[in-house]
Amino acid sequence: MMEDGCKPGRCFCCTPICTRLQRCINNNGVCFNVKSNYSCNGTIYTEGCKEMYCACCVADPTICIPKPNCDTAQGQCMKPAQWNTCNGSIDTTGCYGTNCACCKPGACTTTPTCQNNGGYCYDTTSNQTCNGTTYDDGCDGLNCACCFPNTTTCIKLASCGTNGTCIKETNSGSCYGILDKSSCLGTGCTCCKDCTRNQQCADASGYCYNSLSTYQCSGTIYKQGCSESQCYCCVSDTSICIKLPTCETAGGSCMKQTSWSTCNGAIDSTDCLGTNCACCKPGACTPNPICQNNNGYCFDTTSGHTCSGTTYPAGCNGQNCACCFPDPNACVQLPECSGNSSTCMKDSVISTSCFGIPDEPSCLGNQCTCCKDCTPNTQCSNNDGFCYYNQSAYSCPGTIYKQGCGEANCHCCINDTSLCIKLPDCESAGGSCMNPTSWNSCNGEVDSTDCLGTDCACCKPGACTPKPICQDNNGYCFNVNSGHVCTGIQYDDGCDGTTCSCCFTDTNACVELPECGGPNGTCMKDSEISTNCFGIPDEPSCLGNNCTCCKDCTPNTQCSNNGGFCYYNQSTYSCSGTIYKQGCSEANCHCCINDTSICIHLPDCDSANGTCMKPASWNSCNGEVDSTDCLGTDCACCKPGACTPKPICQDNKGYCFNVNSGHVCTGIQYDDGCDGTTCSCCFTDTNACVELPECGGPNGTCMKDSEISTSCFGIPDEPSCLGNNCTCCKDCTPNTQCSINEGFCYYNQSTYSCSGTIYKQGCSEENCYCCINDTSICIHLPDCDSANGTCMKPTSWNSCNGEVDSTDCLGTDCACCKPGACTPKPICQDNNGYCFNINSGHSCSGTQYDDGCDGTTCSCCFPDPNACVELPECGGPNGICMKDSEISTSCFGIPDEPSCLGNNVLVARIVHLIPSVLTTTATATTIRVPTHAQALSTIKDAVKQTVIVVLMILLSVSNCLGVIVVVDHA
Repeated sequence: MMEDGCKPGRCFCCTPICTRLQRCINNNGVCFNVKSNYSCNGTIYTEGCKEMYCACCVADPTICIPKPNCDTAQGQCMKPAQWNTCNGSIDTTGCYGTNCACCKPGACTTTPTCQNNGGYCYDTTSNQTCNGTTYDDGCDGLNCACCFPNTTTCIKLASCGTNGTCIKETNSGSCYGILDKSSCLGTGCTCCKDCTRNQQCADASGYCYNSLSTYQCSGTIYKQGCSESQCYCCVSDTSICIKLPTCETAGGSCMKQTSWSTCNGAIDSTDCLGTNCACCKPGACTPNPICQNNNGYCFDTTSGHTCSGTTYPAGCNGQNCACCFPDPNACVQLPECSGNSSTCMKDSVISTSCFGIPDEPSCLGNQCTCCKDCTPNTQCSNNDGFCYYNQSAYSCPGTIYKQGCGEANCHCCINDTSLCIKLPDCESAGGSCMNPTSWNSCNGEVDSTDCLGTDCACCKPGACTPKPICQDNNGYCFNVNSGHVCTGIQYDDGCDGTTCSCCFTDTNACVELPECGGPNGTCMKDSEISTNCFGIPDEPSCLGNNCTCCKDCTPNTQCSNNGGFCYYNQSTYSCSGTIYKQGCSEANCHCCINDTSICIHLPDCDSANGTCMKPASWNSCNGEVDSTDCLGTDCACCKPGACTPKPICQDNKGYCFNVNSGHVCTGIQYDDGCDGTTCSCCFTDTNACVELPECGGPNGTCMKDSEISTSCFGIPDEPSCLGNNCTCCKDCTPNTQCSINEGFCYYNQSTYSCSGTIYKQGCSEENCYCCINDTSICIHLPDCDSANGTCMKPTSWNSCNGEVDSTDCLGTDCACCKPGACTPKPICQDNNGYCFNINSGHSCSGTQYDDGCDGTTCSCCFPDPNACVELPECGGPNGICMKDSEISTSCFGIPDEPSCLGNNVLVARIVHLIPSVLTTTATATTIRVPTHAQALSTIKDAVKQTVIVVLMILLSVSNCLGVIVVVDHA
């Protein structure tokens, strides 16, 4: 230890070690000088050591050590978990240790409220602080209070009551009772006290709730059912009615709305609680029959009761009494709505369902009206009629009898449409009512204004008489001044009698008048005329809407004899045979002869002594054919003498015709094919080709233009053939040289492709070439002959002791060998070359060597492009010609390109730089080495020379470039 008596920086005084007392020893403590640098990581117990400035350090944090004041009070140290068990006061300053406190007995005594809720007692005058909730009444003793250390817990006080519950204020919305904050301890805590229900609420199984809370009662609310003023009773069962005092006082009984009509008194909904509950108070009001019979009930209009339906003041007896019909949609029929079938109904259905007279005041109810029936009289009743209001929506499906009902605006409807009702005018005329099916049998006039009933009319005898045309066509007579309307076809000449007319009832019928022409005329609808009438239409000859008479055409003898049929030429009839315009009596009628094999002579044919014939025979006519002088499909007249066919016409199935006759040639016309003025030949086959003499006899052929490009190898000549798209193909003529070589002449603009030798001078015609198929044949041209040359193939060109010229012979690879002009030198001849004149046009396909032949402008051609030709410059036996591709791998001499002829050829030259110093019995060998080996030439030792050879080989392999050294082995 350091004492204050030593000077700093020089001396230190160390006192003896601190001495532990028994309590420090018991708790495994360590004494230390509080002024030293020692740091205690446990509990510091200042009374645990003997010396001043010494303290005891107890490392175990769970150990509590009492301070002197705790010991003096005979207290006991404990942790917070045990504070609740202290039957005294807790002093947090009385013990050493983490969260340690001294329980001092006697000063304070805990109450059940404090102890049961985890609290402990403490002295409020001490320096101790409660870190929870303080309850002054929780401990007995002077200056004593209870501390509840858990601030999140709510503690219920006695004032919260047995039915109360402590809750957080944040949950106060879930409380439907009375909130009392003073009856609970804890932060944000309050007491929720239940409301107290009275006996009436309990009997109804009600539940009391605070009316200021958020509780929503789904049943009946009884405000007087709870002890607390702000609490209401909620009765969930809506079928329960609760009687209020005013109902009790009046001797009434509560009942549901379904029973209100049984109340023989006044209904008051303000005196009973419950859904649709009301008090029936006897004696005040009495319902009369109209109220009682229509499910009504009586109520006092001054009571505050509200009628939800229709109020009828005259429905109940008693002062301020009225009847209420609760159904707002019901209609109540008053006595004024009388009659067997009178009915109250809604206004919305009056227009569609009421066929009587509407009377609104005779019914009670929203939008209700009385429908009062109309009254039928005897005549209406006898005919089973029904009376209806003429302004209603009723539509009478039968006969309307306006005078058949007692009310002015009502009409009688007689449903049986077969009934006819005779009116006075019919009766006075001695007539009888009848339906339209019988009107044709009336031998008088028919008047529809004197009978009632659907299609009923009065038959008045004597006034009119029908004529046969009226009676036979189902017509009847009527007076045009009577008011009767003819709904069919009116014919004023059909009845006898003044102002009488005939009416044909069938509006679709056609009535045939005498003018229609008897058996040869027929009346038909206009819609049928265009398709069914092939005669002459005559509209005035028929009666009826859109009716017309179809009058037949009359055939003459010639038409009849040929089985012909006459038709109107403006009709839709289409003659499928021969049309003979002069075969009918009427101007606009034509005769149709269906048999197309029949030909009919016209006068011009007869006068010319002609004969009608079909096209198959026209070629046999030795005269002119005229299609205008015969009738019939493809019929024409053959008139002898006028024209005579020439052989070209007759041989090619042609016939003669006069170009001025009107006859039309439908084939190919040839004006020079017939003898006779204005005569021409017609070839009927439009697809045929006719060969004219100009086509060249046996060497010419007519063919279609479509065949010319593929089948004609001669000269095309269009004018030499007749026919659509026809052309003459004239053969080319070979000369002697072409023929001798079995050549074939063809037109050079044709598609023919010669697979042999083309000899342009081999045919007589300018644009024709000779094709010699044998490619082995060589043909001398004049220049070859004049030079005494010989045509030969390339295999013989080397044998030519002159010049070879490929322009003077025809044939694959043929050329002329002309003697004398050029002479091959040995290098040309020995290497399979030949001589040619470089100005001749001959092309060397191999290697050209200008110094290989003697003669002006002569050159040697080595034909093999892959061969190498060694020139003298290559160096004799020491030089070799080889391909460039071999030079890099096989030539170790000097490459010299100009010393060889041929594509990609170099010479390999061998240079001796070292004398032969190695001699062996083996075959002579040449080895090439680089310049680095020059110094080795002075070495004479045979062994060393062998090593040198090896070194030279290695140096050569290393790709080092330089001068080539050769070592010879003799």
